Amino acid sequence: MGKEQTGAEIVQAMLKRLARSKPNDAVKLAFLSPTLQQLELIDHLDLTLLEEFRRSDKGVVEVRLVDRLRLAEKALELTGDPDGPAASFLQALEGSGQPQ
Repeated sequence: MGKEQTGAEIVQAMLKRLARSKPNDAVKLAFLSPTLQQLELIDHLDLTLLEEFRRSDKGVVEVRLVDRLRLAEKALELTGDPDGPAASFLQALEGSGQPQ
């Protein structure tokens, strides 16, 4: 049986996931057509960073992604701990451009 995660550990895991996520799949979503076959592909997309998605009847697509820097600042403000989850998130964000 696994150990129960604390709230701080859950937040830290979420922050790390946001830091490592890439917007590629949100952009792919914009190019999917509304056919049933194409819509089934949505289940396989990583939309972690997607905050808002709109498609107008004229085909204009708006995609809004999570502002990771604002999120990190808020997490640091809430925790007040420079070595806590927010610091870990900022470290991961700094390395997010690096190949894994």
